[in-house]
Amino acid sequence: MSGEDQLTLFKTAFSQWLLTPYSVEIRYIARKIDDANYKILSAYVAFFPIATPSPIKFTVATSKIIAGFAQLSNLTLDEINKLTNGIDLGKLSIDNLNLSLESKSGLSFYSEMISNDRWYCDAHLMILGDALEGFSAVEIAEINNELRLNELPFDGINDLLNYLRLSDCITTYKQPQIEVRISPPVDLISEDCKLSDNKLQLTLHAHPALEIEELSLAIRVFPEDLSKRLQVAKNIKWSTEHNRQVGNIEIDIQNAFASEVILMLGNNIIRRQFFDDIAKVPNRRLTTLSFFDNELERLKNGLFGQDSVAFEKAVNSLTYLLV
Repeated sequence: MSGEDQLTLFKTAFSQWLLTPYSVEIRYIARKIDDANYKILSAYVAFFPIATPSPIKFTVATSKIIAGFAQLSNLTLDEINKLTNGIDLGKLSIDNLNLSLESKSGLSFYSEMISNDRWYCDAHLMILGDALEGFSAVEIAEINNELRLNELPFDGINDLLNYLRLSDCITTYKQPQIEVRISPPVDLISEDCKLSDNKLQLTLHAHPALEIEELSLAIRVFPEDLSKRLQVAKNIKWSTEHNRQVGNIEIDIQNAFASEVILMLGNNIIRRQFFDDIAKVPNRRLTTLSFFDNELERLKNGLFGQDSVAFEKAVNSLTYLLV
């Protein structure tokens, strides 16, 4: 899949998932070219369907870089679109700063959404620009000392990058980048879900403005039973609690020791998750160990034999089974 196709995949989720209100967190560090021109070294933009409890915002500047952090809560869709306008072109505007990726040879795009191995699937896009000329050792030393003298002090570049949780595009030769993540407007609440006594109980929380008709919720069970491969979203019972939609569903599942649940919104996967009935599920570690040690003969011989090395290995195997 080309980078442009991955960008399109992300844009589809962007248009379907973001609702009024949503919150956003922005972290960035950029190289100062002149007073009106800053080239992004690393930036991270994350969207959440819940309000941030105590919004934070700060900016740190030296003669050669500028960095910042902002949490913006309860944005409308219009405000989000204004904030993100041009982000697919490598542009980011915040606090009257116009930041951009160097892109003389064009931008490249990558999305984790093309992976089939993710279990929690937020919308993701990585935008990569052209590499900038690196800072000299003298320039880095100057930046470090200016950060230490700042009114909001940081112990050099590494401390600043660690606080902002950004990749190091200053002292390494990584491509400048903007990473964007969107948390979905609906999800399973795992701690409130369980499989027990032949019943699968699931709880979902959804954004108050989400059209729940766009949801799909599929299940399958183990041992395999074709009649228990079901779409069950239409059976979810919804209510409104604490400014969110809460969905509950209970499904009768006879003779199953595990179930997989697949949650989607439109054409985008949100979560795949297994739930085990702890009273029925086989010990998977025992199954694995038995494959290599039939009847656990080597384990028993190691525990009760005279070989100290074999005894240590047997104790490790027993710990693996029981912990």
